[in-house]
Amino acid sequence: MDIKTKTILKMERLRKNLRQEDVAKYLSLAKSSYAKYETGENTPTTDSLLKLSDLYEVSVDYLLGKNVNLSKFLQKSYEDGKTIGTDIADGVIERKRASKRAKKET
Repeated sequence: MDIKTKTILKMERLRKNLRQEDVAKYLSLAKSSYAKYETGENTPTTDSLLKLSDLYEVSVDYLLGKNVNLSKFLQKSYEDGKTIGTDIADGVIERKRASKRAKKET
């Protein structure tokens, strides 16, 4: 499943803890204009894509969703520590592992 540019833009903005206003100012756009990028109502210009790739430290190809699938996208989010609940998930996994080790020892 390919990820759409609008989703990537929003996730990258959130990963950097930025508001739409912040990104719009960086791009010299009105907030409403940038918001339309994230809703898919408008397509970012080439100039905007180049600036966004610099801001988010990713390639333009990535921003356009080229060869980006859901598992890679989620893996990137996880590696960046931005997946909601990773601490909880890691704790559950560790408890399961500990439980398996305890069963093997008995």
